[in-house]
Amino acid sequence: KNRWMVRGVGIILLNYEQDKVFVHKRSESKKNFPGMYDMFIGGHANDKEHDLETIYRELNEEIGLDEPLHLCDAEYQCVVKTSTNNVFVGLHRAVAPPNFKPEFRDGEIAWGGWMSRDEIEAKLESVDWDWVPDGLQVWDAMKEYERFERRAMF
Repeated sequence: KNRWMVRGVGIILLNYEQDKVFVHKRSESKKNFPGMYDMFIGGHANDKEHDLETIYRELNEEIGLDEPLHLCDAEYQCVVKTSTNNVFVGLHRAVAPPNFKPEFRDGEIAWGGWMSRDEIEAKLESVDWDWVPDGLQVWDAMKEYERFERRAMF
């Protein structure tokens, strides 16, 4: 099935105090990938919406973050192709303010917490954690980018 490619953003939310990333479990009521885990916050850009507008909208909608402490321009871009998406994704790093507590306002997220890179990698191998395929593609692209650039995203 042919799909138009759309533009989207992926945001890796960092807690530098703990050297961890925000990971969440999608609500069971979500249309796509219900109950699956993801290490990125993000979504499709609306028509004529700038990436920054999309980032702020998604951070606010999904976890109640109005203003990240720091936000980086897209570190890299990748194409995500799954059964439900054909998206050109720009990956951005955002830093959470100290003591930030996510609010799951709209029912999109069932659980969220901070995990180290090693903890994420261990959960990726776990049969108990099903991961959003889109997020896995972005994660793999991020690791490839890190190998090529010889520096870590976090």
